[in-house]
Order: sequence, then structure tokens, then C-alpha cells
Amino acid sequence: MPWALTGGTSEGTSTAEWRTFGPVSSLSIQAHDPDAESIIQGILTIEISLMGTDASGAMMDASVSWWPEGMNAPFYMNEEIGEDLSISIDTLSLEEEGSTIKGSFSAHLCRKDSFFAEADTDDCLPVEGHFDTALMRAE
Repeated sequence: MPWALTGGTSEGTSTAEWRTFGPVSSLSIQAHDPDAESIIQGILTIEISLMGTDASGAMMDASVSWWPEGMNAPFYMNEEIGEDLSISIDTLSLEEEGSTIKGSFSAHLCRKDSFFAEADTDDCLPVEGHFDTALMRAE
């Protein structure tokens, strides 16, 4: 399943934000399916924690998830299954004004019926894509 997360941070396309906690930067990028019945359906999320504030920072934690029917329904996630996850940040600029991120990702996502359920490794799908978007500072 290919994904492209591009453009600004507006409803219907993507939401992307960043915050810092001491030396750690936390980044969240969401792509919204423009053909979904609701803004809370068809969301692909990339979460990244890295040491530092630019593309050279060491990635400490990362996840990719897909929410086809929203948060109150089964979803797909890479965590806890031990499968491949690759996130590459080509450029990252965290500024009060004009923050941006550009990179690519690939992951093997497996279905979970809830946050606390075991991943169903018989129901998985590969995802890959790229992101090139503005970032807003989270409040």
C-alpha cells in the first residue's frame, strides 16, 4: 500500500506537529484519506522520537499505524510484532515559524482489535511511502 504525505497541515490532507522535551524531539505526522466518510477514518500515522532537532538526530523510537475505521475499531500497527520498520528523515527543520520534514518510510503492519490486544500476525500488510510536509509546533 503506497502513501504520500505532502502539502500543508490542513484538515483533509495531513496534520503534522512537533514538540521538544529537553533534548528529545517528538514528531507526529498523520495523513487523512480525502475519500473517507469521516475525518477520523482512513488515517495513517507516523510517530518519531529522536535525540536532537535536525535530520542527523538519533531515532530513539518510531511507529507506523493505520486506522481504516477510526479509533474505536480494529487498526494496523507495527509495534510488538518484531517486523521491519524503516523511517528515513532526509530534511528536518524545527523552527518557531516554517518547520518542515521530508523523508520516507516502510513498515509491516498487523491488525490489532484494540490497544491491549495481541497483534494478529495472520492479518498484516506492507506500507511504504514518503512525507514532505510543514510541521506545526504542538501546544
